[in-house]
Amino acid sequence: MFPGAGGGHLSPSAFYGKVSKKRRGKPDTTGWGWYEARRLADREDLRFHDLRHGALTEAARHGATLAELMALGGHSTSQAAMRYQQAASERLAELARKRAEARGWKPAGA
Repeated sequence: MFPGAGGGHLSPSAFYGKVSKKRRGKPDTTGWGWYEARRLADREDLRFHDLRHGALTEAARHGATLAELMALGGHSTSQAAMRYQQAASERLAELARKRAEARGWKPAGA
């Protein structure tokens, strides 16, 4: 996905890069890569793996089957892919609850 200059693998230091810095009395440094992207997005807590997790969760929410999730995520076991199916089913339950509330329906026992 991100080839290096010579066509091989991108080195970790080239991918992760560094954050730009303002320094007193010295020229500002310019950032690049993953660390700079997080800073610009004001999401320095975000890990690269979180993008993968988000993409697989969205695929499950849009109806991806277990086999499709396994292929997308490169999972060799169904247990790993089921994490994303679970996240999607929890979201469906939340949407159903909100729809019922919007129609004025009350949950059983309320």
